[in-house]
Amino acid sequence: MKQTCIWLLMPAILLPYITLLLAAILFLSPHSPAFEFIMVHVFQENALFILASLLVFCLIAVLFSTVHFILSVRKNWNPLSLAKCAMLIKWIQVPAYLVIFVLGLLLAITIFTTAIAAVFVLVDCLTLILTGMITISAAVIGVRQGIFTKKYVFWIILLQFIFCADVLAATVLYLKARNKQPIIE
Repeated sequence: MKQTCIWLLMPAILLPYITLLLAAILFLSPHSPAFEFIMVHVFQENALFILASLLVFCLIAVLFSTVHFILSVRKNWNPLSLAKCAMLIKWIQVPAYLVIFVLGLLLAITIFTTAIAAVFVLVDCLTLILTGMITISAAVIGVRQGIFTKKYVFWIILLQFIFCADVLAATVLYLKARNKQPIIE
C-alpha cells in the first residue's frame, strides 16, 4: 500500500474516538473547565452543533474511505499491506467500541438519552462499514492475484459486517496473506 495514502484512512480510524470526545464534551462540560471552554466557545453551548460536527466528520470519513477503496482496487495495491492495515485499524478501534457499547447501554436505559444511544449505534455501524472496506479491497485484490479463493473471500466479506467477527476475520485474512506471499515493505 502506498505510504502516502494512509492519510485517507485517518478519518475512519478516528471516527469512534471523535465520537467519544464529542460525547465527553457534551456530558462533562459542567464538570471540566476544559470541556466547558470548548462547549461555550466552539459549540456555543448548543448540542446540535456537536451533532452537526459529528455528521460532517462522518461524511468526511465516508468520502476519504471511498476514495481509498477505489484507488486501492483500481491500482491493485499490495493485498498484504492492505490486510495488515485493516487488521491494525480494527484492533486499534476495539477500546473505543467497548466504551461506546457500554455508554450506549447506559444511555439506552433512560428515555431522555435514547437518541444519543442511537447515534452511538449508527456511528459504530458506519465505522464497521468503513473499516470493512479496507479488508474487502485486500480480499478482492487477493482473489485477482490468486492468493485467496472466491469462497474464502465471500466469508471474509460477510464477516466484515458483524461486530467482533470483523476483527477476527481481518486478522485471519492478514495471517493467510502473510503466509501466501513474501513480505514486501
